[in-house]
Amino acid sequence: MGKNNGNQLNPICIVDAYSTGKKLAHEFHKFGIKCIHVKSSLANANDPKRNEFLEEILFDGDFKKLKIDLNKYNPSHIIAGSEMGVELADKLVDIFKLTNACNPKTTLLRRNKYFMHERLKELSLPCVKQFKSNNENDILKWAENLNSWPIVIKPLNSAASDGVTICENLIEISKAFHRIYKQENKLGIKNEEVLAQEFLDGTQYFVNTVSWKGNHYISDIWKQNRRRLHGRGFLFESMLLCPSTGNIENKLTKYTKEVLNALNLTHGAAHNEIMLTDKVIFPQFYRHN
Repeated sequence: MGKNNGNQLNPICIVDAYSTGKKLAHEFHKFGIKCIHVKSSLANANDPKRNEFLEEILFDGDFKKLKIDLNKYNPSHIIAGSEMGVELADKLVDIFKLTNACNPKTTLLRRNKYFMHERLKELSLPCVKQFKSNNENDILKWAENLNSWPIVIKPLNSAASDGVTICENLIEISKAFHRIYKQENKLGIKNEEVLAQEFLDGTQYFVNTVSWKGNHYISDIWKQNRRRLHGRGFLFESMLLCPSTGNIENKLTKYTKEVLNALNLTHGAAHNEIMLTDKVIFPQFYRHN
């Protein structure tokens, strides 16, 4: 399962234990497992100290120092506690040569929305039509050629609905481009390019999963009820917990596992937002913690 000292599992390193990740250390403590917290952003330097961790380490960009700080604990596992910690967690997995984690060489497939869909396209799995650029005119030209409205404009990698804009015309695309380009997103990354994608009209489902050694387990499936406000985004009205099996649920499960395999997600939790259209299932958004 990982490095251990006799029968005692070594501490687990959690990178950016925020949002629901705040509860991870408490859950590990129930099994007698201690945790270290690595904060990947200077923005979190002033967070109150949390006594559920053996130590909290602020990463300032110096990997050599961070490795020295973690070496004394010889962590058995290194995991992300939230979206913002995924890339650093994968880099640390590579540094410590851990095998009970996702392959750090394919991190980009799991974090970059453009490369996600390009990978699905490469494997002939349903995916959206898309285009990315740092040039506003090129994106406007792509949208004109696609000629299917509305168009979705978003950052290449961020969290939640940060910067996601549904555009009805070229003027709205231009405004959305300038709101995103060169701005820092919720993951603390400067948006060097902007992503344009076709708009998918259908019913959105959330499929939550846990993976271990390439085996994927569905924890829950939710149907989202929403309606679009004229000229604006969506109003989310309710969520319905779906049965574990059924015609739609079986299709969602099959497709979700195909996507996780395509993105080489072998270990850890994932939140998958999938759009079921009249024709086919599409991954609208994917998040790996």
